[in-house]
Amino acid sequence: MSTLVPIFVQVLKTDNIRHVHLSGANNIVCLDQLKLGILARSCVLPGVSAFVCSILFAFRPFRGVDRSHVWASDFLRGCSNDVYDVRVPRFLDGLVSFAFLAYVLFQEFGIVPIAMGHNDEYRLFPAKTRVRCDYKVYILSTSPDCSRRVGALSLTLLQKYQTMLDNFDEITRAWNKHSFTSKLATRVQQSSRRLLLTRTTHRTSLVDSSFYSIKSNGRASEADSDASHRSSIVVPCTTETDVPTNGDDGTTQDATEPFVSAAPQPTSFQPLPKVIEGDDESSEKMPLPSQPHPAKRLPPLNVASATPPPDASATQVVVQQDKNSRSNSQLSLDYLSFLTTRVPDDLEDHILLCGMPNMLHDFVAPLRQPNRPQKKFAAVVPIVVLSATPISEKQHASIAHFKHVYFLHGSPLHLHVLTTACAAKSKSVVILSSTNDDDCDDEPDLVDENMIDTDALTLYRFVTEFCETSRHPDMPLPRILIVLNRPSSLRFVKDEHNKEPADEETVEILRAHKRQVLSRSDDPLDSICTPIFASGKVFFPNALDALLGTCDKHGSIIDLMYLFILGEPPRGDEAGRCLDQITIPPTLWGRPYGACFENLLLHHNILCLGLYRPQTQQNSYVYVNPSADVFVTPKDILFVLR
Repeated sequence: MSTLVPIFVQVLKTDNIRHVHLSGANNIVCLDQLKLGILARSCVLPGVSAFVCSILFAFRPFRGVDRSHVWASDFLRGCSNDVYDVRVPRFLDGLVSFAFLAYVLFQEFGIVPIAMGHNDEYRLFPAKTRVRCDYKVYILSTSPDCSRRVGALSLTLLQKYQTMLDNFDEITRAWNKHSFTSKLATRVQQSSRRLLLTRTTHRTSLVDSSFYSIKSNGRASEADSDASHRSSIVVPCTTETDVPTNGDDGTTQDATEPFVSAAPQPTSFQPLPKVIEGDDESSEKMPLPSQPHPAKRLPPLNVASATPPPDASATQVVVQQDKNSRSNSQLSLDYLSFLTTRVPDDLEDHILLCGMPNMLHDFVAPLRQPNRPQKKFAAVVPIVVLSATPISEKQHASIAHFKHVYFLHGSPLHLHVLTTACAAKSKSVVILSSTNDDDCDDEPDLVDENMIDTDALTLYRFVTEFCETSRHPDMPLPRILIVLNRPSSLRFVKDEHNKEPADEETVEILRAHKRQVLSRSDDPLDSICTPIFASGKVFFPNALDALLGTCDKHGSIIDLMYLFILGEPPRGDEAGRCLDQITIPPTLWGRPYGACFENLLLHHNILCLGLYRPQTQQNSYVYVNPSADVFVTPKDILFVLR
C-alpha cells in the first residue's frame, strides 16, 4: 500500500498503540486514553465531557427557534456547533495573526477558530502566528456555509478594523493584486497571446492542433487537480513552536503586544533538514597497502593459572543484570510500600476512582501535568483508587513517580470501604462501567446488552445515597461522574437536578426543541437531552466513534482532539495551550458574552469557547460558543484556551 494513503485505526487499550503504529497506521484513536483523559479533566473542570460530546455528536442546526427560558434552548444551540476546516483568502497570506482572525470571525459571523494545521502539524490557538493561505484553520461554527464566508473576506470588511492593523496598506496592495479586475485583465492578456500564436500557424492544421491542445490541457488540469486533492490530506504529528517574537517570554507579555506588528514576520512550518548518514561510505572496505614482508607474530602468553582471562562483554552483561535486579527489587519494595500505605483519615477534596481501568496512567497523568504555568503553585489533588481488582505491579510502575496516589482494595458497595476512602468528603467520584473488569470475559454469550450498565447504575445509586447521608451539612455533595455504554440507561440515573418539569408548557417546549435537532423519532441521541448529561456528569465512550466519521470529511482531526482534551506538550520554556476554565471577571458581570470574548482576547490573550452555567436550584448545563448577546452572570464559568 502507498505511504500517501492514510490508515485510520481504532484500538481499545493503550498498549496496542505501538503495535498498530509499527504496522503502518498513522491515525490511531485509543478509546481508553481519550475516555480516561476526559474523565480526569471532568474531575477538575466541570462539564468537559458534555462540552466534548456536544462537538462530536451530529445534531441538526438549531435555527429558527426563539430563545426561551428553558435550559435546553441554550444547550441545543451549543450542540449545533461542528468542527470545520477553512482557509483564508489569498490576499491575506501571511498578513494577519491568528488572534486577529479569531476576533474578526467572531464579530462578523459568530465563528470561533480553535486551531491551525499544516501538513502534519497542529497548533491550539497560535495567537501570534501569521496565517498563510495554505494553512487549515479549524473553527467552531453552526453553519456548513462557513468555508465560503471565510473565503469571501474582503478589504471592505477589514476596513472596519483598520485601527488594529499596522500593515493595512500592505493588505490593500495585496487586495488590489489579487482582485477580480486584475485576474480578469491577466486572463484576457493571456488569451490574446494564445490567439496571436495560433494565427501564425498553418490554416490547415488549426482545427486539429486546437482540438488536441485543448484535450491535452484538460487532461493536465485534471491530473493537477487530482494531485492537489490527494496532497490535501492532513497527517497528524507533533507540533512545533510559535514564531519567536521580540520580548516574548510568557503569556503576560502576549497581552501587551499588538496582533500584527509593523514589520511582518513570515511564519511557516519548516521541515527538518535531512541528516546525511555516512554508513554506506564507512561500510565500504578500503584496500589495504600491500606489505612486502609478512608481519611477525609474538608468541602467546602463558597464563600461570587455569582461569581464563575475563571477557569485557561478559562483565558488562553481569553488571547490567546486577543493575536490573537491583532496580526490580527496588520496584518491588516500592510496590509493597504502595499497597500497605493507608488512606489518611483526614483526607478531603480528593478524587475517588471506583474501578480499575486497563491503564491507570491514562487517568492519573492528566491530573499531574506539570506544564500548566497558571497552576504551577496549586496544591496537588490526591487520588484514591478503589477497586475489587488488585492493582498489578505493571499498573503501579506506570504511576510510581506520581505523588499523593492511594490504592484501596475492596468493593465500593460496602459502607466501611467507602468510609475508609472518605467518599463523603471527596471532591469528585468517578464510576467506571463494568466492561473495564474481567467479569464478563469468561462467558460473553450470556451477557445481556440491555443489562450492561446495571452494575454501574447500582453503584451510582449506592454512592449517591451514602454521600447524602454521611456528608457534613456544611460541605457540598461530591460531583459524581458515571460512564455508561447505552444512552437509554440515563433514565435510571438519579440526580438532584435531573427532575422532570412540573408544568406542561415546559414539557412541550422540551419536546419541540428535541424535534428540531434530532433526525428521526427513534434517534438514540434523544436520551442525552437530559440535565444530568448537559451538566457533564455522564459520559458515553461511544461518542468517540464519531472521530473516525469526521476523517473523511475534514481530514484527520484525531491529533487535534488529543490536543484539545489533553493539552499541548511544552515547547522549550513555554507551556503548551490547553482547554481550561476561569471565572467571569467582576468587571464583566452582567455584560454580554461578546464583550467578555473581546476583553479576554484583546487584553489577556485568552480565547473563549463557551460557558458552563451551574445552577443551585435549576439544571446546570454547558453552552458551546454562545451568541454575542447572551448576558453572563457571576456564577458562570468560561471554557477557554490559554
